[in-house]
Amino acid sequence: MPHRGEPSSVDKLIQELERGERATYTWAASEPSEWTDLSAELRTRGFSMLDLDEIEPVSSEETLLNAFSASGVMPSYFSRTLTSLKECLAVLPKGSERGWVVLFRRPKKLEENEPETWKALGEIASLIHDRFREEDRGGFRLVFGI
Repeated sequence: MPHRGEPSSVDKLIQELERGERATYTWAASEPSEWTDLSAELRTRGFSMLDLDEIEPVSSEETLLNAFSASGVMPSYFSRTLTSLKECLAVLPKGSERGWVVLFRRPKKLEENEPETWKALGEIASLIHDRFREEDRGGFRLVFGI
């Protein structure tokens, strides 16, 4: 628990996300409720949000693509491939001045089961983040739980 006057881990992460210097971040929530707090605070601060594994675990390329598909933000032509994911994320609506934050609470199984998909997800996030910043769309950030 932080000492009085010190920013919480949620506050520290939000400060980093607001700077938006990179596409991927790791975060060790001390308890599950911190993810809910983080999501609520990011929405309050004007970020567009997507929570990949809040309900269903993501442990394979298929479940990852299903999670993006179920998010409600992907275009109707999303074909549930990594190539299509990259193309569809690139055309996400601006949503907010601050850009997008994707929360991935429990990525360990995906990383263990399908390291190539894990690597591709990080590369896609970096590509989309750079593109959004170039287009003054606020950036695209992916927060991985550890």
